[in-house]
Amino acid sequence: MKYILIITFISIFLFSAGCGDGETEKTYPADSTSAVNQNTMEETAMLNDTNVVKVYVDKAGKITAGGNPTDLTSLDVAFSELKKNKGTVYYSRDQVQGDPPAESMKVIELVAKYRLPVKFFTDKTFSHAVDGK
Repeated sequence: MKYILIITFISIFLFSAGCGDGETEKTYPADSTSAVNQNTMEETAMLNDTNVVKVYVDKAGKITAGGNPTDLTSLDVAFSELKKNKGTVYYSRDQVQGDPPAESMKVIELVAKYRLPVKFFTDKTFSHAVDGK
């Protein structure tokens, strides 16, 4: 008798849970098997964003922005425009563990001058963010 009551209770619970209250069922894209996939898609979108300037400083102090050689004066102008467009700086440098070249610090000073958001990366391809995402 005790088992019949338990089974009846479970059946009623499952039936009432399945009926719903008119709420539509949520659908998820086929690729959303985990939050990791969603984060990966968002990161890819960010990396393709045209409102981002990717700055890399090599160990000799040579600066590139968007893969093209640049100097601090040109970078200043680019950051000024980026500020107007509410953009973001992606920054990376050679030998992340070692001492930075002087140009590296000057780039960071420009970022601070315009109070731009910055995301740090550990590689020249901007595929490995410091925060691991």
